[in-house]
Amino acid sequence: MSISPQAPFALMDEPFDRPEWQARLGELAGSVRLEWQRYAEQAVLTAALAAEVPAPDGGDWRHRLSWSSFVREIAVARRCSDQAAGKEIYLAVALVRTHRRTLSLLQAGLLPLWNAKVLIEECVGCDPAVAAAVEAELAELACQLTPGRIRAAVRKIELRL
Repeated sequence: MSISPQAPFALMDEPFDRPEWQARLGELAGSVRLEWQRYAEQAVLTAALAAEVPAPDGGDWRHRLSWSSFVREIAVARRCSDQAAGKEIYLAVALVRTHRRTLSLLQAGLLPLWNAKVLIEECVGCDPAVAAAVEAELAELACQLTPGRIRAAVRKIELRL
C-alpha cells in the first residue's frame, strides 16, 4: 500500500475554512489594532505628563531629581525598568511632537505598533528637517512595510538629505 505525499495533510482537520474559526481570528486581529490605539492614547498621556516635568538639562540638580522621579513613576505605572520607561517616554514625546502622521495612523489602528516604534527610533539624532521628511514620505508606507524595509527607507532619506 502506498501513501501519497499529500495523505498526511489530507487526514488533518483544517480549521481555517470554518466560519467560527475565521471569526475568532478576526477578533484577535481587532484586539491587536486596539492595542495600537491604546498605545497611542498612552503616548499622548505620557507626553503630556512629561511636558509638566522640568527638563533634566536645566542645570539645576532639582530638575534632574524631578526628571528621575518622573521616570521612576512611569516605570512603576508601566511595570518596567527605569531604562525601559525612559525609552517609552522618549518615544511618546517624539511621537507626539515630531511624528504627528504616525500618531494619527496609530490612533486609527492602521499602523502596526512595532513599525511606528522603528520609524521613530530610526529618526533619533536626525536633524528636524530630516525627521519631517521621513514622516512625510514614510508614515503611510510604514503601514505595509516590514521593520527592516522601514529602516532601509529611513537611511535612504537620511543619505539623500
